[in-house]
Amino acid sequence: MDYDSNPITVHTAYTFEQVRKYQGHHFGSSRRPYLVLATVFLAIILVSILTGSTLVPSLFWMGIAIIVVLSLSVLSALIQSFGLNYTKKKHEAITARMRNGHTYSFRNTEFDIETNNPDYKSNSTCSYKLIHRVGEDKSMLYLYIDTQTAYLVDKQGLQSGTPEELRQLLLKNIPANKCKFLKHRT
Repeated sequence: MDYDSNPITVHTAYTFEQVRKYQGHHFGSSRRPYLVLATVFLAIILVSILTGSTLVPSLFWMGIAIIVVLSLSVLSALIQSFGLNYTKKKHEAITARMRNGHTYSFRNTEFDIETNNPDYKSNSTCSYKLIHRVGEDKSMLYLYIDTQTAYLVDKQGLQSGTPEELRQLLLKNIPANKCKFLKHRT
């Protein structure tokens, strides 16, 4: 079939949950235990150097080390809290921008992406050579352009063509070993 004159068209709008699922993480993750252990280790070394002792430092210096470690832990928690809030706000802004979605037009050798947000308009044409790999779940196709970034294509948003036609077009342009489609298609 000639997809240049009659492209497979998909309109995709995203929810915050879909973007979070794609990202594969949640906002509550913590790296603080590693920072605390590193801080304790560095504090003990610092105290040993300051006291000139290679053995257990005096109780006074141990108390100072504990205060320093606790202070750094609190500071770490505050920094992480700010970072998580910033990350969540950033992702909410991206999701708000994506809420009106994209329209994908898949052609024989390239595909077009039109952003439909009234505040942010964009049109771009991409070669299939840009696609690093393709994944699929029950509702979406994931066209990865690197290991962490993908175009999310909602199969329910097909306006022309079928999911099977889209899979075949992708397989025609992307090596089969880079495409992981569902075995039981619905």
